Amino acid sequence: MAGTQGRRWAVVLMVVDVALLVVFAVLAVGHFRGTPDDPQSPPQTVAADDAVDFRMPSRRVACHMDAAGVVCGMNDVKIWPRVSGCLGDRVVVLDEAGARAVCATEVDVPRPDGAGRTSFGGAYFPSSVLSSDHELDYGQGRTVGGYTCESRRTGVLCRNADGQWFNLRQSDGFTQGGRTDKPPV
Repeated sequence: MAGTQGRRWAVVLMVVDVALLVVFAVLAVGHFRGTPDDPQSPPQTVAADDAVDFRMPSRRVACHMDAAGVVCGMNDVKIWPRVSGCLGDRVVVLDEAGARAVCATEVDVPRPDGAGRTSFGGAYFPSSVLSSDHELDYGQGRTVGGYTCESRRTGVLCRNADGQWFNLRQSDGFTQGGRTDKPPV
């Protein structure tokens, strides 16, 4: 009887070992293929003609993109750059001139047909941006005109046609750079 019980335990341990090896192999293959935040894995980008409004899966960042540029606001940000003369909320703007933080009162995000607005970072974005239909999943991107935004676990990364970019995320707020600068990973 002791021998039978010992064989049962041996079989159970072998099954557990095989299951662990399969899990390890699946994770290893996924790791070496690249992740949505891996710069070698380009996001799946969808182009739009007019304008796009989206929010990040964290629900902390909302953005509006059109042919004139990108405006992103953030709730619950820990670090924001100072904007001279601005005592209120700030948003990030990217246009032909580059990326910069501005006072939210200086930004006019277009209002969709009859829809309301919701405040993100003090700027008013279309209320529809709160719906899950407007969520930009991690690893996904949107392009409007010469502007592209990517949803990454390290924040939203937006670029213009000249290679100027900004990254916006809760932990370190707003970072920006040009064609030769590397965005945060």
